[in-house]
Amino acid sequence: MDDVWADTVRFFTERDPDQIARAADNPKRRMALVFRWYLGLSSGWSISGETGRVADYQIWCGPAMGAFNSWVAGTYLAPVENRRVADIAAQIMRGAAFTSRVNHLRFAGVRLPARCATYIPSPPRTDAAGGLDRWEQS
Repeated sequence: MDDVWADTVRFFTERDPDQIARAADNPKRRMALVFRWYLGLSSGWSISGETGRVADYQIWCGPAMGAFNSWVAGTYLAPVENRRVADIAAQIMRGAAFTSRVNHLRFAGVRLPARCATYIPSPPRTDAAGGLDRWEQS
């Protein structure tokens, strides 16, 4: 911990020396500075791909990640290993088109049950040769 605190002092001495002075007699403030120091480094480790610190990676995403995980819960995209950028992009675009169509129908006065108005991501079908055939809504 002494080494970590020494690194923290070096870090904040260069950026905001007042922080170190305010933490001198306050163990909670020292702990908060160590946490800030660590979070700053862990974001950098993920950006630079520091292989020895993979377990410490911090990836800032805000509430969008939680909303996405809720959206794909119970679908083939729920397991992280099933997620591919192009597939997710296609699902988002299909979902946006689907939602647009539902809104147009509602605007025209059509009443739809909730199960018909909710887009659920479904995997693309493949043709006999293993290529993408077409998307199918389940």
